[in-house]
Amino acid sequence: MKRTIFLLSLLIAIFTVTDSFAAYNLSLERGKALNWVSLQRVRNGVTYDWVAVNDTATYGYTYDNALAVVAYTAVGQLDDARTLLNFLSRYQLSDGSFYDSMFQATGTVRNATRSSGNQAWALYAVAYYTHQTGDPTYFPMADRIASWLIARQDASDGGITGGLNSNGSERLWTSTEHNLDAYFALKLYGIVTNNSYYLDKAARCKDWLLNVGWNAAENRFNTGENDPSKFLDPQSIGAVFMNDIGDFTKRNALLKYADRTFGTRKVFGNGSVRQSYSGYEYGSKDGSLWWEGTEQMAIAYGRAGSGSKELNLINHILMSDDPTRLGSDNDGDGGFQYSMVSGTNQLGTVEQPSPGLWLIFAINDYLKDKPSVLYPTVY
Repeated sequence: MKRTIFLLSLLIAIFTVTDSFAAYNLSLERGKALNWVSLQRVRNGVTYDWVAVNDTATYGYTYDNALAVVAYTAVGQLDDARTLLNFLSRYQLSDGSFYDSMFQATGTVRNATRSSGNQAWALYAVAYYTHQTGDPTYFPMADRIASWLIARQDASDGGITGGLNSNGSERLWTSTEHNLDAYFALKLYGIVTNNSYYLDKAARCKDWLLNVGWNAAENRFNTGENDPSKFLDPQSIGAVFMNDIGDFTKRNALLKYADRTFGTRKVFGNGSVRQSYSGYEYGSKDGSLWWEGTEQMAIAYGRAGSGSKELNLINHILMSDDPTRLGSDNDGDGGFQYSMVSGTNQLGTVEQPSPGLWLIFAINDYLKDKPSVLYPTVY
């Protein structure tokens, strides 16, 4: 009997998973992540003005590059921020929008879809850069982006529709994520331009979010209008939004809902050695471990006053690049996978810019030594 108990105890000890972390230097890790993003502008020894989507591609997304403008601005690499903004300015379409993705050498279209969320992030990048620097150079470009978004705002409920399909036809559906993005972009642009017109349009996005996007029965955001499907990003960015407008009851409800519905733990193994990673799924029960959304949740928890939860999530993400840990891409190069495991939503597992950039924002938020993204602003 004693032998049986001993063996059982030994097995438990061997396969026990713990949350012990290295003493990560967050400032150093932030620098590594931004350096990896910068390397995605280099192909065959040539440095381009656009961040590619991974380390083999020659095209990049408007969304990723808008995030990179924010990250460069936050840490004071203003020449790099302006380089990306100049690329956007050169290849802005006549209607004020941008293709969702473009080739970095030529600015030619790779994906002709023009999603409202991507346009909102481009507007936010200009607003953020201007808010930090006072430089109004990119106002003409931003005015055209804002006009494109506002042209798709429903006068009755304030929601901005999804943008344009690749064939140029209008997307008639309305996304919660897009309207969260547009709220923050139009609000900050209204502040930096001192223009109440943009602030009013941001307030209309807020109306749609609270009156149409919000699912009162479940204390969460729907994915979109008449779309009650369950995805993390409306909840994570939604919690940041609720913090911004001062509705802390709904903010806390969203955090609880996200934990309950999307919280996950994945274990990687090599023989008797196990490494556990905690984070969040992209969609409910889809089997993914989505770092970008996990970083957004870290920020949301930090804004809610839970720095310990924020740091815990940051540490799990840093472990995924730590060569001393088990995982699927622990190479220590400062690049982070979009998802550590693929789920039913077909998330890619290759290193991409957005998880590294959201990690930078989460570290900025936690250390409070750099301005973060979607920070509270008043007017």
